[in-house]
Amino acid sequence: MHVSDLFQFLLFLLIVTLLVKPLGGYMQRVFSGSRTALDRCCLPVEKLVYRITRVDPHREMTFAEYATCFVLFGLVNTLLLYAILKLQHLFPWFYPSY
Repeated sequence: MHVSDLFQFLLFLLIVTLLVKPLGGYMQRVFSGSRTALDRCCLPVEKLVYRITRVDPHREMTFAEYATCFVLFGLVNTLLLYAILKLQHLFPWFYPSY
């Protein structure tokens, strides 16, 4: 392990440690339905996404709906990742390593 690798790992660990308390508190307020500082900018976007996708935010998913969405999400993302990896030589930012 190089010194730069160790430095990068320690920097990552420091950033994650510093963000645990504020992000944890924010997530707790979001999931409990309390007001947060980001409500003003995030709630309109959330409502727009709900309207576009025709999701009722007050209705829970059934097990079958959740399982179907879980499997389809994984499948679509796996296929997307496969396509990106197979077609990456066509991207303008691709630099071959030879």
